Amino acid sequence: RRRANDLRRTLTVATDLDVLQARASFSVLIGGSEPRISTDQTLELREARHPLLMTSVTSRLKSRPVESTNIEPVPVDIVMKAATRALIITGPNTGGKTAALKTAGVLCLMTQAGLHVPVAPGSSVPVFKSIFADIGDEQSIEQSLSTFSSHMTHVIEALNSADENTLILLDEIGAGTDPDQGAALARATMMRFLANGSWVVATTHFGELKVFAHETPSVIN
Repeated sequence: RRRANDLRRTLTVATDLDVLQARASFSVLIGGSEPRISTDQTLELREARHPLLMTSVTSRLKSRPVESTNIEPVPVDIVMKAATRALIITGPNTGGKTAALKTAGVLCLMTQAGLHVPVAPGSSVPVFKSIFADIGDEQSIEQSLSTFSSHMTHVIEALNSADENTLILLDEIGAGTDPDQGAALARATMMRFLANGSWVVATTHFGELKVFAHETPSVIN
């Protein structure tokens, strides 16, 4: 009991060393590198891969090294220059839109947690005050939430809080209702986020949003 303070200090140091060892081991597992913290308002993730895909590949290579020859995940470049505030990801079903969206979000969070991320050297990430995400379906009978209502609940929360230091991730924005009305709502929502100066990464099947991306200087498709 007389050495209680020494024991506390020892536990603190041991914990810090364990955390550093875990971060280093995880970096090796995912092929991670240290991204640059962007001060020029750019997000540049070169050859980005989702960390769960990397850990899955590593496990399969260890268990079946002979059979697992071509299972390296396909990397994606996610780039938003200083003049860009919204990235709209389009493409067919099972084309990787949601995976790219999740990759952008989780790599930004990992960077701010001080972790290495699976990207090519030279990648850069800004520091966000908050990150909002509307991904998947959280329909609830108990709360009388339809698929559309559950999505809109998340969007409204983001709209009420988002500013120029906020990243918003929207999967199939405006989906779950009449396509014409959903596309109009999605476009209006994007315009509101842009007016706030927020960063937005969104996936969509709506042709109207593809046109919106080509017509709006701060949006890319």
